[in-house]
Amino acid sequence: MPFNTDQQAEFDMMYNRLCATNEDSKLVQVTDSMLAMMVRCGEAVVKPIHCKRVVPHMKNRSSTLMSETKVFGKGSKILGVGFSLPKCGPTRAMCFGPLNTGSVQEFVDYANKSPHFANFEATMIEGCSVGCGHLNQFVADIHDEVMLPIEFRSDKDLIGGSIPDHLDRHHIPGHLDVGLKWTWIPPSFEARYPKLPEFFTKSLKVEHNMVDGIILPQNSSTSHTVDGII
Repeated sequence: MPFNTDQQAEFDMMYNRLCATNEDSKLVQVTDSMLAMMVRCGEAVVKPIHCKRVVPHMKNRSSTLMSETKVFGKGSKILGVGFSLPKCGPTRAMCFGPLNTGSVQEFVDYANKSPHFANFEATMIEGCSVGCGHLNQFVADIHDEVMLPIEFRSDKDLIGGSIPDHLDRHHIPGHLDVGLKWTWIPPSFEARYPKLPEFFTKSLKVEHNMVDGIILPQNSSTSHTVDGII
């Protein structure tokens, strides 16, 4: 059921609180509460979405387009520690229904020009990710068995298939046909609360930095961390 009057007032209060400050104080706690309320009230839906139907949200990564080097670097880390879908469950894998078709088309055109990115169709996109976008892109790359960038063609975690310079979907485990389980937020929410994608993205980054600091000391040179999952 949609928000009742009291729930709407509570949600608006939390959103306005985040808009009123530039600090990270209680950011993760507040955004967690907002997301939980949306799901509990049926305003957002948890569901699997195929990897080829999700592209990054324009507010993700400060509106910069995803780099192939970062996608494959994170993909290598994911495979190095082991592919685990629960590590990127619906509290992290969040996406908004497309509101800005221009930004969707921009990423589709960008991805489709690269031999190292999966191909997408703009009319088929169901969600624009604010979390787990790199993982979804990597899964889509596996799905399309894209060509490996030169600097990754000796990466033991990425190679091993029948074609040494491409990803091999039969060699690498992944959730290719079902997709990640996403919390899908309707575009009307972004229209009403335009800073919401930015808040969720920032919250996930803050949370990741906290976990990364616990698992991996800042002076450590170890490369396989939870960084590969976001």
